[in-house]
Amino acid sequence: EFAINADLSQSRATYINDEVVEVIETLINIERLIGTAFDDTLIGDVENNSLTGADGNDILIGGAGNDRLFGGIGADIFGFSSPNQGIDTITDFNSAQGDLIQVLASGFGGGLTGGVLDSDQFTIGSAATQASDRFIYHDTTGALFFDPDGTGALAQIQFAQLSGGVALTNNDIFVV
Repeated sequence: EFAINADLSQSRATYINDEVVEVIETLINIERLIGTAFDDTLIGDVENNSLTGADGNDILIGGAGNDRLFGGIGADIFGFSSPNQGIDTITDFNSAQGDLIQVLASGFGGGLTGGVLDSDQFTIGSAATQASDRFIYHDTTGALFFDPDGTGALAQIQFAQLSGGVALTNNDIFVV
């Protein structure tokens, strides 16, 4: 029984086998990772990666590139350090399972503070409707955007694509 922590941007992975941490330091030219039935952490690199968490409460971070993220069963975290690293497709976001979109405040900017995203920083539609809006979710297409100013002076940036019809709310976005 073991979980894997693989980071393609660092070309290494670790896993615990019989309570001993094993390190693999030769992850080169890999674009697809599949996790275990346990709580895995899978991190992509600058390529267009495919990360599959499988079972467990997994953390999936695509990194740069247009990545494909599949959490599987469990309360998964889909992490983003910046809105400018491509558009990651989340194929199975399910807030009823406890899935979360986690964003890094220092990488996104826009006056974000830690914790669950403030409700006035989230809107559903195709564009910001007030200056406080930072995250715009187009519930028909599944596009998720970040708007650094909410006014239109700076363009909104699509950073994620969810399946259309997902009932995303501000409670599904967590700022760290």
